[in-house]
Amino acid sequence: MASRASASSRCKYCHRELDSDSAVKRHIAATPGCKSDWEKEFMSVPPNVKKNTRKSTTHPDPGQSAFDDTNNWDGLHSFIPDATPSPSKRARVEEVEDEDHIRRRLKEKKGRFARAYPRPVGTPVGEGKTKFEMLFEEQTRRGESNWAPFASEEEWQLARWLSQRVGHKAIDEYLKLPIVRDRSGLSFHNSYSYLKKVDQLPTGPEWHCEMIEAAGDNLGEDGKPMVENLELWFRDPVDCVEELLSNPAFKDFTSYAPEHVYSDEEGTNRVFDETWTGDWWWQTQDKLPDGATIAPIILSSDKTQLSVFQGDKSAWPVYLTLGNISKEVRHQPSAHATILLASLVKAGKDGVEITCSDGFIRLFHLILAAYVADYPEQCLVGCCMENRCPRCTISPNNRGDYVKSLYRDQETTLEILEEHQKGGDPVKFDEYGLRAVYQPFWKDLPYCNIFNCFTPDLLHQLHKGVFKDHLVKWCTAVVGEAELDARFKAMSSYPGLRHFKKGVLAGAVNNKVLTVARAVLDFIYYSQFQLHTSETLAELEKCLKTFHEHKDILIELGIREHFNIPKLHAILHYLECIRSLGSNDGYNTESPERLHIDFAKAAYRASNKRDYMEQMAMWLQRQEAMWMKDAYLMWLAETLPGFLKGTHDEVDEADDDGEDQTADVAVDHASVLDVAVPTTSTESTQSWQVAKTPAFRNLSIDQLSSQFGADDFVPALSIYLRAAIPTSSISPNTLDRFNTYRQVKLTLPPNRYLSNQTRTNRIRTTPAVARQGRKSGTVGQFDVALVIEDREKYQAGVGFAGLRPAQVRVIFDLPSQLGKLSHPLAYIEWFTPLGRPDPLTGMHIVKRSTRHHRRNAEVVSIHDLVLGCHLMAKCGNPIPKTFSTHDVLEKASQFFLNPYIHVDTFSQIK
Repeated sequence: MASRASASSRCKYCHRELDSDSAVKRHIAATPGCKSDWEKEFMSVPPNVKKNTRKSTTHPDPGQSAFDDTNNWDGLHSFIPDATPSPSKRARVEEVEDEDHIRRRLKEKKGRFARAYPRPVGTPVGEGKTKFEMLFEEQTRRGESNWAPFASEEEWQLARWLSQRVGHKAIDEYLKLPIVRDRSGLSFHNSYSYLKKVDQLPTGPEWHCEMIEAAGDNLGEDGKPMVENLELWFRDPVDCVEELLSNPAFKDFTSYAPEHVYSDEEGTNRVFDETWTGDWWWQTQDKLPDGATIAPIILSSDKTQLSVFQGDKSAWPVYLTLGNISKEVRHQPSAHATILLASLVKAGKDGVEITCSDGFIRLFHLILAAYVADYPEQCLVGCCMENRCPRCTISPNNRGDYVKSLYRDQETTLEILEEHQKGGDPVKFDEYGLRAVYQPFWKDLPYCNIFNCFTPDLLHQLHKGVFKDHLVKWCTAVVGEAELDARFKAMSSYPGLRHFKKGVLAGAVNNKVLTVARAVLDFIYYSQFQLHTSETLAELEKCLKTFHEHKDILIELGIREHFNIPKLHAILHYLECIRSLGSNDGYNTESPERLHIDFAKAAYRASNKRDYMEQMAMWLQRQEAMWMKDAYLMWLAETLPGFLKGTHDEVDEADDDGEDQTADVAVDHASVLDVAVPTTSTESTQSWQVAKTPAFRNLSIDQLSSQFGADDFVPALSIYLRAAIPTSSISPNTLDRFNTYRQVKLTLPPNRYLSNQTRTNRIRTTPAVARQGRKSGTVGQFDVALVIEDREKYQAGVGFAGLRPAQVRVIFDLPSQLGKLSHPLAYIEWFTPLGRPDPLTGMHIVKRSTRHHRRNAEVVSIHDLVLGCHLMAKCGNPIPKTFSTHDVLEKASQFFLNPYIHVDTFSQIK
């Protein structure tokens, strides 16, 4: 029973009395007038900057997270409305606390034990003010509002929308519309006055331009090399580093000291993920004095084409970010943890004092730690020919062997280049495979070995290189294109599955070829882990050895003559790179590819294509000013963690499986497995989500059988109800009607090998739809999932203990006359239990489970659905021509549980 409203349980804006403080919160959040008054009061009060309570720490408190739930009450404003809409407005969601660690099905994670660096490191040399603190003091002194130079919050929101969505010409057209000009009361009336406002905003480091002369290979009429004048637009790298380190948005994601991390208390299983967990930072810290702080510079560069049909217009941007910032943040373009620049010059030897986001001043040594680039770019930066390895001195004829050669030495390389420039003996120059770049930018950088800075390139070396350009071609030559196509056509459906080429070789090739293919695939998947341990690195090395031990089968079959492939040799360096700098995802070339779109190409499109470089620099500066203003306002509201969560605009995959996605599924449609959802708690939760309204209503038992294939629905439901609701006296019969759903979404707990964020997984139960007029029909989609069969084994075990694959046929609500349940139920058809994996393929083999010569069907709670999985038909060569994507699960007698459908599944099976 609710208690009588106290004085504190009253809205301070409309003075309405309510039952409790929680009711007051809900009232203010739901009442536009009260919420507006709260926002005005909240934004008029300065943020709490408690300098006397600062603590000097080299790492953020491990007990806190930028995604942790914040207290909705404070002493100044009484209430902070919850900006997150209630999920009940859209879809039914149920979350159950994971008290027994249900659904933590990764291999046992005993903990994260860190060994701190033994000497003083990251020691503050004083206290300072961040850029946002100084900006707030300046606004206060001038008596400006938080929205200045814009007149109000509404005007600022419009300006931000215009900067993100509308070009300059369209801005003029919009502002000249009578309804905007006469009724909006804006302080700017055209594009020119709007940009004048934007230019008043504080921005990042200033852009500079220098003209440089580049000598070419062709000779002019005077016999001298022809020269081209080029524009070099750049920003001071020191200013860029200071901008990143002082940004309050990254405060809880920044580290100032190296550490050795272990997954066990005994320190036997080392963990490598962030830059500060690798050996490079620890070893470089040994070379610096006590108290010094390293700013590991991560550069990435790649030439990009700006124009397509308007001439050969290109740019060569260089991006800078820091290893101090967590890779999960610096990978988000919306977080702006990467800055565009043109050169890195100094400040590594003597250090530079920088005010950090925690308010302390530290002496930073800016040291180049990593250079992210594709293979041609690495060779160019390393001053070597493209038929050589940019990291080691291996002979071009030995790149296909499993051997490790001497690493390139920076001093030796510079000496050979200097001697060659003076006209000396070219033997060493040719022996080392160098090119005539006599003044590389890294020549005088302290504590830097450029050859050790080159990082693995998963995109070009593994996915496009080893896999697409080589393994697929090898396998096609062995199997034949017709057989390979037939196996693709017989691949069963899976949410988000597009052109699938992994796992189809089992049964189609001899054992030696299969061993080679499996070793390469396993290596590719292990390389994608975002956290490595000593154990996973041992598996990675095992894959390499297995491949090289069996690769000669491809020569025997006449498919290859040799393996002197640059990208195949490059993967030999992956292990040492991970041990040195952390996991590969922190240095993937996919990030600069995305930055090309957000920075270079978008900036070029915004120009008038004449004198475009200067216009691009101005556009970038204005975009950065708008982002900084946005971040500043969120800092005032103390909501920066929410700002770093990003939006679903960054998700590339979406539901596009050819099924009829109608409005009855009132949920987010971007729901393939790797959609990331920021977690708000360190404790995992088990959740499911279905549409608010069932897609199919009042279905009869006959319809469930004919449309969904639920042939034993009534007896299976009867058995479930006798166990779940023993007091019920009513049994289901053929006259009952049921409401069913098109799909269910499962929220999976964070997988430490992939991300610290939760993920969603979709399981479809969609019947076939017949063709109607011009609208084509669709086939039925009934996905396979891992279902809890033995809850005790599941909770106590690891991996897939207690789980068993089953095809989900129906997701339905229990009719009220049969009882009351707070969750839907699922009708499933079991496959046989998971035994030991097949030693050759490494995959589990299952088949349909039967009982009394009928499929073994059961009704289970939706809570028992753990994870979607993918089954492939196990068959010989050739595959039966009658198999197709839509009916292979019905026709094949045995199946492989496919671990390669997603890295998440692979990490749990392996």
